Amino acid sequence: MAKVPPPPQLTGPEWQLFNRWLLELTAILDASGGVDPTQIPGYDALQTQVTQNTSDIQTAELNISTLAGGQGNQGTAIASLQNRMTTAEGNITTLAARAQVFNGAAAPTGADGLDGDWWAKTSAPTHIYVKVAGAWVTIV
Repeated sequence: MAKVPPPPQLTGPEWQLFNRWLLELTAILDASGGVDPTQIPGYDALQTQVTQNTSDIQTAELNISTLAGGQGNQGTAIASLQNRMTTAEGNITTLAARAQVFNGAAAPTGADGLDGDWWAKTSAPTHIYVKVAGAWVTIV
């Protein structure tokens, strides 16, 4: 068995602090030279917290894996919802591009609507307009 070499020579008052540290260190070592956990204040609470943190991390990793599709039906459900959202976004884009029918008491202005939109003027004289090439054209 190898022997521990002696500590270096310390000069001045720091040797007293070093000596106190060595005595405190020696007090928590067990017969085999290991640390005796019963001599460390808060060791049990620390060990409990480490165990809880390890469990929490494993649970979080499992949840992430599950959500990513690694286990169960959640991954399939998420993919299905993403597909439905993509379809809904496409439908919204298609509907937004369709012609719309507007109405108002006055004739439409150039800024109103998009090409293909219709406008019904509701005050006398009533007219129906359609927007073509950026201009409103009176139909009736």
